[in-house]
Amino acid sequence: RTDLKHFEYKVEFSPGQNFHLLFKSHGGVFLFRNAENHRYFLTKIEAFLMPVFNFYAWSTLGNHAHFVISVKRPEEVVAFFKTNVEMHRSLCVQQLFSTPDAAALQFVITRQVNSMLASYTHSYNKYYGRKGGLFQSPFRRSIIDDPPHLKRSIVYVHKNAEQHGLIKDFRCYPYSSYDDIISNASSMVDVKKVLDIFGGKDEFVNAHLIKEA
Repeated sequence: RTDLKHFEYKVEFSPGQNFHLLFKSHGGVFLFRNAENHRYFLTKIEAFLMPVFNFYAWSTLGNHAHFVISVKRPEEVVAFFKTNVEMHRSLCVQQLFSTPDAAALQFVITRQVNSMLASYTHSYNKYYGRKGGLFQSPFRRSIIDDPPHLKRSIVYVHKNAEQHGLIKDFRCYPYSSYDDIISNASSMVDVKKVLDIFGGKDEFVNAHLIKEA
């Protein structure tokens, strides 16, 4: 089980490091009121965060969302932004171009995450006629230390809906990457990498069926 007490708010992102991210709403406000909200949030994740992160698992649940990611290396991020004229005009991306190091990458990641949250909040508030912030800030993240911890984090994220009592069987929950990985039908998650982490599809499935002590 992932220990949520280990979540921090300002731990820096390092190239190649794995993280568990948690985006949570203010005051328990529902971030996702319907299927379209879940889908739309993922489009924002893909647009803003896929340039800087590799994704291994996700789930969106009521007032929060979990992601297991690894941080791309500066040269990978530079290669992406150089193909996207609109996105590489910002000063922080220009700084990454001129000095592709961990400090510049941290600045770009912070900008991308904040832009993603602001974009979803703007659309959500406009649609539901509300005002003000939607997400707790800064968002929470936890370093994933080693391969066993990475496996546990992926399983935790996929089983989170069941643990919260939203559904009896996590495999039937529609708003996680579990089924996408099983069916190899994800545009966001690196399915091959995830299955390699577990040692294959059968091992991936079995790891999710182990009952917690």
